[in-house]
Amino acid sequence: MSSGIREGLVRQISLVLKGGTLKFPRLKWLLSAAVCYYLTALLGMTILSLPPGNISLLWLPSGIGLIMFMRTGLLAIPFVFIASLAANLPQMDAAMLNHGAYHAVVAAFIDTLSSAFTAFLVQRFLPQGLRKSWDVAVFVLFACIVPMGMTSLLLCVNLWWGGYIGLEQGMDYFQALFLADSLGVLLVYPLYLSLQNLSWKALSWPKSILLVQLCALLAVVVAFLWLPGVIYLIFPLLTFIALRGCPYHLGIALMLSVITSLMMASMGLGPFALAEQNAGIVLLMSFVFCIALVSLAVMLHQQELNDANRIQAFWREKAIHDDLTGLYNRVHFMRRLEEERQRCERTGIQYVVALMDLDWFKKINDQHGHIVGDRVLAGVAALLQKQLRQIDVLARIGGEEFALLMPGISIEQAGQALERLRSTLELQGISVNGTTHNITVSIGAMQADGTPVEILLQKVDRLLYHAKHQGRNRVEMYLAGQ
Repeated sequence: MSSGIREGLVRQISLVLKGGTLKFPRLKWLLSAAVCYYLTALLGMTILSLPPGNISLLWLPSGIGLIMFMRTGLLAIPFVFIASLAANLPQMDAAMLNHGAYHAVVAAFIDTLSSAFTAFLVQRFLPQGLRKSWDVAVFVLFACIVPMGMTSLLLCVNLWWGGYIGLEQGMDYFQALFLADSLGVLLVYPLYLSLQNLSWKALSWPKSILLVQLCALLAVVVAFLWLPGVIYLIFPLLTFIALRGCPYHLGIALMLSVITSLMMASMGLGPFALAEQNAGIVLLMSFVFCIALVSLAVMLHQQELNDANRIQAFWREKAIHDDLTGLYNRVHFMRRLEEERQRCERTGIQYVVALMDLDWFKKINDQHGHIVGDRVLAGVAALLQKQLRQIDVLARIGGEEFALLMPGISIEQAGQALERLRSTLELQGISVNGTTHNITVSIGAMQADGTPVEILLQKVDRLLYHAKHQGRNRVEMYLAGQ
């Protein structure tokens, strides 16, 4: 053994022995996961089983083992092996008198190898988990087809070697094992991804989703007991959940629907009852596998659309807002101003436009730095916004210059509002890091007269320029047409 490997091994052992705060919670989680592995294996071997006893229609432990290895790495080996052995050994002994324990050990080793190999492939080819609809194809290939094909082949060899099955049964059991293991991964892993970062308090169950889930279960029961064709209603019901619900809603609905279908199939094949039982079982398992696969793809595609809409909305907001103050920017203000001009032409409702410029703002930047200056600007924007109506449009159009559109108001009313705004800013000032900065503002305002917005702004800018030359800290107004 090389020194590097030896040092790594010693380091890992020391972490396990002395790292109570690091490793013991992980060991506790592994023990809980191993119990779940064992219990779901018993579920598959009893309620959801075909002869011989260890052939299950649904092998949820394949998904649980995958998660155990993904979360804890090689530390999961003894837990998966022991849980699989504990589940397989009684069934092997009951089905075969000779060498049952030996073949149970082989089966446990294959299950452990399968989970480790699947975890490696998933982490290698899907490091971010399932995020896009195309990820489903990658997931099926590297979490189902490749590892479960290998596992099913090895398990069939073990069953044939132990005398469980003959060569003529090999293909039927290979298909059953492959689909059972693949279903376990397909059901458990996406559900785990949807729940791993959620607390119980964050889970919600809208009435519409809960009702559709119950309808899906009812469709399964009705299909197996009375009307076989009702089984095809499962797909549109699960599609509704995939489109309208959260990922964990679909995961739980799939889990319940598949378990119910396979449980009833194990008692009597229902809509998939054929003269050849093995062929019927394969058809049923293929059906539920496709249902789960397509539902998962639909859900991921819907998530992609939702993410795209959120990104589009985010950048749309970024495009019309000023990053520093959060106010609208010049581009959006000009667009709103043009819209208001056109509305005024149609309805005759008057409006007022004002330009505001902070007095001596350069001194703040020179004395205190641009970071303080930026915070002062943000504080001024917040103060101005509080003094205005919801329908008023306030924008930052330059360094310390702001523009204001006041719809549905006369110049006299606007003058009162602007004077109140000016005096409030002068009296309160802006506090930054415990220091209050005295800020005044010069304002030019006029009532619109139907002229193009560029000419209107030039007129208002001249009023602002006049306010500056008249001593600053004042409001200069002009009624259009005078």
